[in-house]
Amino acid sequence: MDYLNCLPVYYPLETGQVALDVHMVRGVPTYLNRLFLEGRLDVTPLSSIEYARHPDKCIILPHLSISSDGRVGSILLFSRVPPTELEGRKVCLPDSSATSVVLLKILFQHYYHVEAAYETTSPHLDLMLRRADAALLIGDDALAAHQRVLGENAGLFVTDLGA
Repeated sequence: MDYLNCLPVYYPLETGQVALDVHMVRGVPTYLNRLFLEGRLDVTPLSSIEYARHPDKCIILPHLSISSDGRVGSILLFSRVPPTELEGRKVCLPDSSATSVVLLKILFQHYYHVEAAYETTSPHLDLMLRRADAALLIGDDALAAHQRVLGENAGLFVTDLGA
C-alpha cells in the first residue's frame, strides 16, 4: 500500500532486511482489496470493512494493524461548513478508500445526524471541493492536503475521523 503508515511493514521487505521470495504489489486500499478478494493476492493490508463483508476469505494476522484510538491525522474531512451543517449537501469521497467512506457515513448518520449526497472521485482536494461542499481524504493525500490547507489558511473546517 502506498501510504506512510505501511512503511514499518514494507520497508524491511523492500530493502532486503527481511529476505522473502515474494512479489510486492503496490496500490491504494480499494485496489488491493479487489485483488485479494479475486484471489490474486495472498497477503495484503485489507480494509476492515472488507474483512467484515468477507470474513470467510480472510485471516487476521495477530499483532499487526493500522488502527487508532483517537486522532489519526490521515483520515480527514475537509469542509466549507461544520459537519453538522452538511445536511443535504454534496460530499466527495475518494475512490481509494473503503473503510473510511463507511466510517464517514456512519458518523454522519449516528453522530452528526446529517444526510448528505455522495460522489466518488479521485482523491484531489481542489477537484473535490469544486464539485462539493466537503471532501474526505485518507493517507498521504490527507496529510499533504492538511499541510497545504494550514499553510494557505484556506478557511476550511478539518475534521479528523479518528477523534
